Amino acid sequence: MLPFPEPEVPWFLVLPDHPDVFPWYDRARQHATRSLRHPSGRPWLLGRWPDEDLCIAVGRGRHAAALGVHRVDHDVLEARLRSHASLDSFARSEPGSFHLIASVDGELRVQGPVLHGRRVVHASTPDGLVLVSDRADVLAWLLGLDVDPALLGLRLLGEAVPHPLGIAPLFTGVDAVDVGHYVVVPPRGAARQVRWWRPPEPTRSLADGAAALQDALTDAVRVRTARPARASCDLAGVDSTAVCGLLAREDVELRAFTVASPDPYDDDLVFAGRTVAALGVAHEVVRTDVMPVVYQDFAATPPALDEPSPISVENGRLDALFRLVAESGCTDHFGGYGGDELLHGSPAWFTSYLRTDPGLALRNLRASRANGRWPRGETARQALDPRSYGNWMRRFADRLGGPPPGTRHPALDWGAVAAFGPWTPVEAVRLAQQRVREASRSARPLSEVRGLHRDLTMMVACSGMLRAFGPVAARHGVTVHAPFYDDRVIEAGLSVRAQDRISRWRYKPLLAEAMRGIVPDVSLDRATKAEGSAVEHQGIVRNRRAILEYFEESRLAELGLLDRRAFHQHVSATSATAQDFTAHLFPSVACEMWLRRLAGAPTDVEQVR
Repeated sequence: MLPFPEPEVPWFLVLPDHPDVFPWYDRARQHATRSLRHPSGRPWLLGRWPDEDLCIAVGRGRHAAALGVHRVDHDVLEARLRSHASLDSFARSEPGSFHLIASVDGELRVQGPVLHGRRVVHASTPDGLVLVSDRADVLAWLLGLDVDPALLGLRLLGEAVPHPLGIAPLFTGVDAVDVGHYVVVPPRGAARQVRWWRPPEPTRSLADGAAALQDALTDAVRVRTARPARASCDLAGVDSTAVCGLLAREDVELRAFTVASPDPYDDDLVFAGRTVAALGVAHEVVRTDVMPVVYQDFAATPPALDEPSPISVENGRLDALFRLVAESGCTDHFGGYGGDELLHGSPAWFTSYLRTDPGLALRNLRASRANGRWPRGETARQALDPRSYGNWMRRFADRLGGPPPGTRHPALDWGAVAAFGPWTPVEAVRLAQQRVREASRSARPLSEVRGLHRDLTMMVACSGMLRAFGPVAARHGVTVHAPFYDDRVIEAGLSVRAQDRISRWRYKPLLAEAMRGIVPDVSLDRATKAEGSAVEHQGIVRNRRAILEYFEESRLAELGLLDRRAFHQHVSATSATAQDFTAHLFPSVACEMWLRRLAGAPTDVEQVR
């Protein structure tokens, strides 16, 4: 039997307004602490969530709930209950990060934010009712669903899985609501998805965009500081520095945390010291001898996730950090998560300028090629390639069984080139290729502009990884906040012209202009960026034996997704700095950890044949 999420993990289940829902309600409510009803009196919404996260409005034949981080009150929400259009307007204007759940004349509407930091999934019961939740494992537990081995196998590629397969739940029969959509559920019958959000046209200048981004980020931080008296914040790169600077202006007692790195070229700590000195903020440095390395104690207490996450291999590090946060008296922890994806941008943007402004396009493409040391021929091929998204997906599938692309591969196509690790069996590769080819027949990009599609795809993937932080932090009574993932912040960033938002000569110019006067200049114009390969490689060296022992018995191997002998050969013999080792190890460990947590699931999962 699939285990239900741990008591500290929040979840919700939305039920259609139909008399046959009672058996499903009765089964789920044993794990719920709160329950609400439709205007008809039938069960509507149940689950576990903090009291302060919920705002409810009641109208004639209509109910609505905002669940999450918001500033919504009853009167505001009740005024928006008139129609789906008025709810659209509400969702497009409010700051924060929350689910909007409505029962309008017997019909359900459930939506989350644009990205998948808070996602929406749904599944049908054998008698044709549609159940909606924010967690796929809740639906799988209720309905007795199994893991889909083909989709799980694709997750061994890490972040490179193409959309929409990258957001697909890993249980058979569970579907995810797509980016920018909400799901409508009648009392009985099939669910349908409705698009409510589209990215803005990138027409703003740098100055106008900086003002809009500053306002949106300020609101995103302020809506989260209405409750805590004491908050903590990561203080490392320019994104977390921006959030720290905004928090310093709010009415909260603030403590900044910087994790020291063994990398001698990592200058985060230097800039963090300058920042706190200028802002007058309390600062705690987490020494390298206190913070576990990557893979250390990774399997001790696996987080309660409804899908594998690469963050799982840092479980020990996250647990140590949030323990320190809780010991400092902070219940809310902020970070700059999402700033890279929004503000750095993909160079694929400039392929769309080749016809309208070839000079601009060529200057930026040449700079990107020089910076990445891309091969000239492959750079030209990708930049001029007119193929559709579906055709690109089929080529992506063809290359899955080939060699790794290397570090100097251009980033101008619809997505990254990917290949499976050397321990993935041939039949598992074949099954994944088949699933990608099937999906390519109907798949649509998140935008017809290649650069915007890549930006949004990466934002969605990274916001999904952020979900993994929540259960680890919840063990210590801490809530994690990511202001950069708010819809209004995303819109402000994407509304700026690509040539102003993305630069190969200046690091994150939009953020620098937006934070002028808020973040000290000494940190604002920083041009360096730390990266965690030193910590990762150190973790592999120290924990290689533990990793090998962990895979002596493998659920992935039982499903036909991993060759144990090949895994042992490569992990025990390959240099710790080899890319083909590190790039494929963390998704393999993450998937194995996830399956181990599902150890109570049915054992008759279909194997790869």
